[in-house]
Formats: sequence, C-alpha cells, structure tokens
Amino acid sequence: MNIHGQVERTVALGSIIAIGNSGGIPATFLFQQREAPFYPTGYGTSLAYVVATMLLSALYAGVCWHENRQILHKRSRVAREATTYSVKPDVAHTEIDESNDRMLNVI
Repeated sequence: MNIHGQVERTVALGSIIAIGNSGGIPATFLFQQREAPFYPTGYGTSLAYVVATMLLSALYAGVCWHENRQILHKRSRVAREATTYSVKPDVAHTEIDESNDRMLNVI
C-alpha cells in the first residue's frame, strides 16, 4: 500500500478488514437453499468479485508504481541538481545586483 504513517496504515487495514468481513451479509441472500448443491448465484457472484478485486488490485499496483517512479525521478533530479550546482558556503546567501554586477549580502 502507498500509505505513509502508522495511523493512516492502521485505518486503511482496519477498513480493508471491515469491508472483507461485511461480505457475510449478502452471502445469506446469494446462497439460497433452492439452488443447492451447486449454488450458481452465490459462486458466480463470488467469482465476479474475485475477478474484479484482481483487476482493481493490478490497477492500484500500477498507479502506485507510477507514483513511486515519479517521486524517485524527482528525488534523483533534485540530488543531481544539488551536486551539479554546489554553492560555496560563504557565497550561499548572496545575490548578484543586475544593475552593476556587485555582490550583495542577502540575510
């Protein structure tokens, strides 16, 4: 999961468990005694939910991969720029006056 922080992760996992456990409510209506022993409505619905979950999980994994790749690319670009344009400590808080090319202290 792309969830950062302990509280967010706890809430997300609790929500996932709650949603998974709530599957027992429609199960009482999907598995009807008159359809025994094969229960096509119940098993068909369960199979549809499993396939939908697999597709949505693959989509979510792709979105997380894409977001993490963008973050990694941004971090590497910032690190590359920091090493390319390293500034001496004594000149770090100065700026060039455009009118006469003097160095002015900026504090």
